[in-house]
Amino acid sequence: MNTSTLATILGASALGFLKSSGSKSAYKYDDAFDRYVYSPKKFSNSKKDKDKKALVTMIDFRGLDIEEIPDDYFFQFPNLKDLLLQGNKITRLPSSLFSLQNLEKLYLTDNLGITAIPSQISNLQKLTTLGLSGTNITSLPNEIQELKNLYWLDLSGQIKLPRKDVLQRWVETMHPEVIIEILTYSEKEQSELRRF
Repeated sequence: MNTSTLATILGASALGFLKSSGSKSAYKYDDAFDRYVYSPKKFSNSKKDKDKKALVTMIDFRGLDIEEIPDDYFFQFPNLKDLLLQGNKITRLPSSLFSLQNLEKLYLTDNLGITAIPSQISNLQKLTTLGLSGTNITSLPNEIQELKNLYWLDLSGQIKLPRKDVLQRWVETMHPEVIIEILTYSEKEQSELRRF
C-alpha cells in the first residue's frame, strides 16, 4: 500500500506519521502486519511525539533490558493492539497496561521477574494471545476466565503453575478452540489435560 492510498484511507495524521518517520525512526508502518509500529532502540519515558503515539498499534520492546515501566506509560497509546515485551527484566506490570481496550496480543515471554498477573487482566476483553512462557508465574488469577476472546495461552518454558491450579477449571470455561501450550508437562500429564 503506498503513502497516498494510506493518506486517503486513514487521513492526514497517518500521512504525517509516515512522512516524518525516516528509516532510522522508531516509528514505522509495517505492511505485513498492517500496524503502525513503535520500535525504539532503547526504552524511554519521553512524552514527546504524542500524535504519533496515539496512532501506534504495535509496540516492539523486545530485548531492551527494561526493568520497570512507569504506571502511566501506556495511556499514550490508546490504539495499541500488539505489545511485545519479550526478553526484558520486568518485575511488575504497569497499571496503564490494563486500560488498553484494543489490546489483542500481549507477549511477556522471558521476563523471569514476573511472578504474578494482576486480576485487572480481565479488562483486556479483546485479548486473543497471551505469552507467559519463561516467566516465574506461580498461579493465574481467576479473572483470566473472563477473557472470552483468548484462544492462545503460552504456558511453556519456565512457568511454575501448579498442575490443577487453573488449567483444568480454565479449559472447562473457555471456548473449545483455546490452545494452551503445556510443553513443560510430561506426555502423560499433557494427555490427561487434553481430556478436559
